[in-house]
Amino acid sequence: MVYIPEKGESRRDRHGAFIEANIRALAQAAIDGHRKHGRGMLLLDDSDFIDKPRGQLTLYRCVFVAEGSDAFKAMGSKWPGDKEAGWVADYDPESTMLLGITRKDGSVSSYRVDFGRLFDGKGKQPS
Repeated sequence: MVYIPEKGESRRDRHGAFIEANIRALAQAAIDGHRKHGRGMLLLDDSDFIDKPRGQLTLYRCVFVAEGSDAFKAMGSKWPGDKEAGWVADYDPESTMLLGITRKDGSVSSYRVDFGRLFDGKGKQPS
């Protein structure tokens, strides 16, 4: 089944809906990645979700890429752009996550997402 976007719905709208629906899992992956590897961002491929209906449970792949890591070196030891490099340098990993979502053409849409009070400050979701 192929998802037909609503009239006027952009690819960035679809990214936003995906982030909103998965914010807790993505934020936990970002927190865990930072604690294990240092400053960096989550990278995802939008082909895992872009054609699925909103709200449909879907599996997706994501990887935390830390500055200086092998994955970072495989990217040419640079972030997708100057904006993202600045984000990595100054974000608060306890309340903010950085996402790079790769499109089929290889371009990347980047997002700086404040997940604020979803966690208790220790990287644990309140019950």
